[in-house]
Amino acid sequence: MTPENTSELSEKKLTGLLLITAGSLLLMQNAGIYIPNWILSWPMLITLLGVVSGIRHRFSRLNSYLFISVGLALLTDRISNSVEFHQVVVPLIFTAIGFYLIIKRNQGCNKLGQEPQY
Repeated sequence: MTPENTSELSEKKLTGLLLITAGSLLLMQNAGIYIPNWILSWPMLITLLGVVSGIRHRFSRLNSYLFISVGLALLTDRISNSVEFHQVVVPLIFTAIGFYLIIKRNQGCNKLGQEPQY
């Protein structure tokens, strides 16, 4: 198997796992089992899109961090009534940009372990 086929296969498995999980949660909720409303919500979908995008691109793109940050901020607003959206969003965006800068700089290193060239 080539690396491209392996990557495509793992993406299909991840997508399948996410669909199985979502379907199972919906079935449990329809059967009367208590599932917190934030689990099956738009903020969770935004967060999952960020995670899937990050895994797909090895967290090398800023968009996955932004999706995760916004999704988590919106989820925090739903989970906790005492925390407001603006109290979470700015710190999460700073954290996401920091992770992005660290990962991006580490990718600039060559295979011999040399320091990145700026």
